[in-house]
Amino acid sequence: MRHLFIALSLLSLPIQAQSLHPVTRFHAGECYPRYYDDYFLSGFLQSTDTLATDATQGILQMPFVGKVELSYIGEKDSTQYVAYATRYHLRERPTNNPQTYTVKLQRYGIQAFIQSYEDYSVQRYAFPDTIAAKGFLIDLDHMRRESDNENMKVTLIDRYTLRASKRKGSKDAIYYYVRFSHPYDTWSIRQDKIELKNGLKDPRCKVTLTFALEKGEPLLVRSAVSTHSTNEAYRKVEGHLPETLFSDN
Repeated sequence: MRHLFIALSLLSLPIQAQSLHPVTRFHAGECYPRYYDDYFLSGFLQSTDTLATDATQGILQMPFVGKVELSYIGEKDSTQYVAYATRYHLRERPTNNPQTYTVKLQRYGIQAFIQSYEDYSVQRYAFPDTIAAKGFLIDLDHMRRESDNENMKVTLIDRYTLRASKRKGSKDAIYYYVRFSHPYDTWSIRQDKIELKNGLKDPRCKVTLTFALEKGEPLLVRSAVSTHSTNEAYRKVEGHLPETLFSDN
């Protein structure tokens, strides 16, 4: 009965179409995150808004090869690129459908195919033939202004799925759920606080996963976010509610 009540409640919520767009720069004075003529790509922003700019409106994701660098380059109030950013080549520039595009990540030699639907987004990554680690990064603290993201949480559900959330103050939360086509081999969650020049403590939270992929095997990632609940993000990806409902407290 509780599942039926939750399902009916979710159906009554406003429709939140998924967006997964490239983030190519972090300028404090410029809010639009997509510049297709930039040199560097910092990741793909999962959100419910194609113009998402606030820190709590999206989750930044990025595949990588080898050892991934997690620190920021430059101060937050100036031009900055994350250390894991890569030069890129947009193979198919978004025209009629900006939510479907192909990108070559030159630093990692990864071919990325991105497509978003109403309920979820699909990422397909073709990795180079290498013995180096093949991984996936989830950056919860990106694009912060001062201490916007005060409560960032990550839960590893099983070897194929995880959920995460972040919140600004007592409201403006976003919930994230992701499923991988291959079980992750190793995982790391880095949470700390960095002291800024003004003396404030800036929270950080990043998740790295690596996968023992076979030669030529792509990594498929199906993900969704919701501003309502983890249960809704799960339903968008899996097509049904979880057997045991998640608590977002």
